[in-house]
Amino acid sequence: ARARGDREYTPWFIWFITFVQLIGLIVQLALGGVTAVRFSPEVVETAAHTFFGAVTKRARYAGANVFIGPTANELIKQGAKFSPCMREDELILRLRNQDEAQERLLGCCAVSEPLGTPDAQVCGPTFADDCNQFGADFHGNQTCGSVTTCASVTLRPCCIGVYGQCGLTTQSICAAYGGVYQPTLSLCSETNCGGTMCGMGGVTRDRVNEWWRFAVPIFLHSGLLHLVLNLGFQLSVGTQIERSAGSLRVMLIYFISGIGANALSGALAPYQAQMGCSGALYGMLAVNFIMLFQEWKELEEPVKELIRAILMTLLCLLVGTLPWIDNWAHIGGVFFGFASGVVFIPYITLH
Repeated sequence: ARARGDREYTPWFIWFITFVQLIGLIVQLALGGVTAVRFSPEVVETAAHTFFGAVTKRARYAGANVFIGPTANELIKQGAKFSPCMREDELILRLRNQDEAQERLLGCCAVSEPLGTPDAQVCGPTFADDCNQFGADFHGNQTCGSVTTCASVTLRPCCIGVYGQCGLTTQSICAAYGGVYQPTLSLCSETNCGGTMCGMGGVTRDRVNEWWRFAVPIFLHSGLLHLVLNLGFQLSVGTQIERSAGSLRVMLIYFISGIGANALSGALAPYQAQMGCSGALYGMLAVNFIMLFQEWKELEEPVKELIRAILMTLLCLLVGTLPWIDNWAHIGGVFFGFASGVVFIPYITLH
């Protein structure tokens, strides 16, 4: 809503941020590609070779993205809001500590290859029961590097999924799970699967602090459809508000709303990987209400403007209940947009 006779600004900020977001999606698709377009992932089975020589099938969820974009794994590596990459996650830390405690029971299992010789065995760290049931040689309390008959070690850490899980597998099984094989490491306690999962250099085994994920998702999107929907709203409502309020005020409200939305979403939906400027745009919705009430007496049809704003807000919140949509970010955007709008949007003085 804009009052009659107000000064009209050029919406430089909205035009600039829109250009940056367009370039961002092009880079995202170039690096991460486009996965299958569907609401839920599909189960895919792949044949793989076990450590003991058998051929088995392993099932995993293939990527899916309804917005026509990369997989969730790729979005996380590109900078999505994802709390396990932003702070230490208690659940993931507890599971990792349990796995590392079990490593004390591991020994080296040596398996003779079908065409090999007894002094040229394939080895890997396993539990005694797993090794003995196949009639292999178990060397308790030893690493495979100290067993002289080991020609190669084929059980290595494999980072699987988006929660930093680690398992000791063959390279074939790791690939079947869509994991990242660690050919130079021996145990999961030596492996930084969190860093592999997050992919932005801010996660080590001792420290999780990719704080920039509060802001980076504002410039990125989950896919082509996501970008089109957001930019359609941004270029219509955002430019209208900037023409009335000016670029500096809109820029401040936009980033406060976007960062605040990601903070609330990170606290209440920590395992949902999300990116996009939706939180900032919901902040613009809140500002639209503030400007509407401030300029009520100056508007030609204030009731009509109010009804339109209410219907637009309800529609947007309804869309937020669909799969792949983060409504906590939307709610956070409205809250921080209203709070910052009250501060930065000037009141009109009527003479």
